[in-house]
Amino acid sequence: MSRAGGLPMAIASGLLHGGPTDVILATIPPRTSAVVAAALAGRLKARLVIDYRDPWMPVPGEPQMPPWRQRLDRALEGFCLRRAALVLATTEGLGRDLTGVRCVARDRGSNAFDPSLFDDIEAVKFGRFTVVYAGNLSGLRSAAPVLEAMKRLRQAGAVPQSGMALRILGAGGPETAAAAEHLGVGDMVEVEDFLPYREALSRIKGADALLLVVADSHAHLIPAKLFEYLAARRFVIALVPGGSDAGALVERLHAGVAIDPRDVGELAKVLEQRFSQNSAGIQLAPEASLYEEESTMAELDRHLRSVLTGR
Repeated sequence: MSRAGGLPMAIASGLLHGGPTDVILATIPPRTSAVVAAALAGRLKARLVIDYRDPWMPVPGEPQMPPWRQRLDRALEGFCLRRAALVLATTEGLGRDLTGVRCVARDRGSNAFDPSLFDDIEAVKFGRFTVVYAGNLSGLRSAAPVLEAMKRLRQAGAVPQSGMALRILGAGGPETAAAAEHLGVGDMVEVEDFLPYREALSRIKGADALLLVVADSHAHLIPAKLFEYLAARRFVIALVPGGSDAGALVERLHAGVAIDPRDVGELAKVLEQRFSQNSAGIQLAPEASLYEEESTMAELDRHLRSVLTGR
């Protein structure tokens, strides 16, 4: 279990400084936060609320735990869930994975965006049409469909005169650049390592489109970066499997389009359509206000109060 070495100190510190406590809220990951919260809730006679932003156990396709770790972690998860007065999940799909657990609230959890996040951020001015991806491109996440789409556009002579680029902020950039070289589009990939937060935001704000990648085994998860994308109000291209919760949210909020990663032709078509757009900005649907920090925290407050009142 990640960060297990700090468990004794965290529990001791909580008991020392906790004082009178009515509710303890644990957000996972990391999983250790739920274990600490469950132990403290028992000692402090407080109600426990667990907020699932990702599954406890690795999903198929991710590095798996050895059998002994799986047994240990499943036991620890069961220990925490049996003590929880309320369980929140960021998507209904994630909530369904917790069937059999009493008092599961299938909600958006604590994921939210600050509509003013980019107000004092100066957008980077790119010299060519630029699709920005912020985060890790490794393991289950791949930009291969974008590279293939750019290759098709180049072969068709459909690349805009000023050019186009996929700019990667984070891990996996060199591997993606090597794959691009193999396809003959190496000059259309720009790689930066992890950047200071505000610098990353400046590139997101300056993008002509933002790329979101969701693996098949993550269909019921919503990457946290999507909420920063929503705050940026830039067109989102979501490469997602069918039935994806993230893809459904992107389209429901009019934030962009959801495309099956295998449909490279549709992806190329969308990119070409975006070339002709004079503005990268979008107008989110009114429903997007439900995912703003103020609304989400008010909803979380209602959940916590319901625990206190026993409803």
